[in-house]
Amino acid sequence: MKTLRTTLFSLICFLSVFTVNAQDFSFDMEMTGAKMKEPMLMKLYSSGTKMVIKPQIAGAGGMSVLVDEATKKQYLMMDNAGQKMAMVMNYTDQMNKATETASDTKITVTKETKTIDGYKCKKIIAESAESKSDIWLTEDLGMNYADLYKMMSASGNGPQGKKNQLPAMKDVKGFPIEMNVTDKAKQETINIRIKNISKTKISPSMFSLEGYQMMDMGTPKK
Repeated sequence: MKTLRTTLFSLICFLSVFTVNAQDFSFDMEMTGAKMKEPMLMKLYSSGTKMVIKPQIAGAGGMSVLVDEATKKQYLMMDNAGQKMAMVMNYTDQMNKATETASDTKITVTKETKTIDGYKCKKIIAESAESKSDIWLTEDLGMNYADLYKMMSASGNGPQGKKNQLPAMKDVKGFPIEMNVTDKAKQETINIRIKNISKTKISPSMFSLEGYQMMDMGTPKK
């Protein structure tokens, strides 16, 4: 199992694609897999060009991740009993690389539908040489991949593999509610569920870096 910090950054590619939207919104994410000892739970808050990811798991403490699309920076924020530190990373180069490596992804829009948590969803399949994702999307929320695409972060190690499938899906309509992502080489599948979606106004303090000591990590290496 990856460390908490590594896992958080591996999820940014998946999560941050949801966030660039003029309206405020938030949701819970649950991730499960056969090799995971327990579900990984997170809360995500988004407003304008910013989002915050807060893990809801043992060992997370005061840790959270802030992504700012306007500045193309990620902040790993740690608050240990009032001692605040944030590690800052750039992700412009990784975002460009992720877009370039999406060319081998095949997107299939199926006729399958089902209702998840009251949302009518349709199934699409995103498949590359590395992975296959069964994705259930809803148009009930009025949000599409096209609206959310430009916020794509480029950790490149998200649940869909190093050859990220998200850029190839930028024209697909609908917001993901559930995903089953299979790594072909490892034959491992993880399930991602989005729950408790809210469009309630979020306080600007949620995205504040006030009081944090900054540590510049530059651009992550591939």
